[in-house]
Amino acid sequence: MFGFGILDSYVGRGGWRPAAATAVIVGLLIGDAYRRHRNYGGMDVAVWFDVLAIPAVVAMGQRSARQVTRVAALAVPLGIVGLAVVAGPDWIEQILIEGF
Repeated sequence: MFGFGILDSYVGRGGWRPAAATAVIVGLLIGDAYRRHRNYGGMDVAVWFDVLAIPAVVAMGQRSARQVTRVAALAVPLGIVGLAVVAGPDWIEQILIEGF
């Protein structure tokens, strides 16, 4: 569905595990949007795509208001994890080039 492998197999079902799978995808999009906005100086096409993809992912994957609430509750902490995942390689590169 979204190209995220095993996470896609859970999206659209009921319960906490599918909500977490959807929130991981949303978290990665939030993390990438924040990183690109901060590092590249504004709202470019990639940031707009990330921002517009978030409601699409939530709408395609959820069947009830309860499930959307679960995703919203998990999206913020998983957004921080998503930021670490998408920005991690940049941080490691900076440490290797500039040192501690």
